[in-house]
Amino acid sequence: MISSIVNDFETSLIDYKNLVIDKIVARKWLFIVVGSISISILCFFVLRSGLTEYKNRAKSTMEEGTAGVNAYSNVDKKVYIDISGAIKNPDLYKLPEGARVMDALKIAGGLSVDGDVAWVAKNLNVARKLKDSDKIYIPFEWEVYESSMSMAELQPNNFPDVVTTVAVSNSNSKLIVNINTATKIQLESLSGIGPAYADRIIQFRPYKNVGELGRIAKIPSSTLSKITELISF
Repeated sequence: MISSIVNDFETSLIDYKNLVIDKIVARKWLFIVVGSISISILCFFVLRSGLTEYKNRAKSTMEEGTAGVNAYSNVDKKVYIDISGAIKNPDLYKLPEGARVMDALKIAGGLSVDGDVAWVAKNLNVARKLKDSDKIYIPFEWEVYESSMSMAELQPNNFPDVVTTVAVSNSNSKLIVNINTATKIQLESLSGIGPAYADRIIQFRPYKNVGELGRIAKIPSSTLSKITELISF
């Protein structure tokens, strides 16, 4: 009887052991399955995050590349401008697209000494954007003066040669200098006429009127306006 009890106990013990082992194995597999699922989920989010970051970087790179290409294209585009007249370096110039009239004046060296600054200030929009094949002409002072006199043709004055005294209303007198016969010293006595202008006047004589004096001898309009009443031809 004791032997039977012992056998039953051993059988129960073995069954319990097997049950425990089965539970341990089941839990082990459960841990493995849960762990595998967790790792899979973690890998999914990691890969998803990496893919998103990659897409963002790729998009940023493409945008930068597009911006670079656009910037290069804008810089690479050129317009050709013809600038002449009373400018220091008249020529055909190549400027970047979007350049303005002021840029053209600067690259050409600015106005020459006999360029009409007042005309530029009144008539030239230096902020205007240039277009390909634009033409810019800066008039000389004498051209502007001659144009302003075009409505009333100047006739040769019948004043005596060289120097004459003319009476005026305020009892003072003005010396009239004949441009075509005056000496260099007499020419230099006129307001605004220095040695250089006097030499130029003498070199290109004779003149018929103030318009020719300004155009041929290139005397500025500001100077001509001072001496018009003091000269004859």
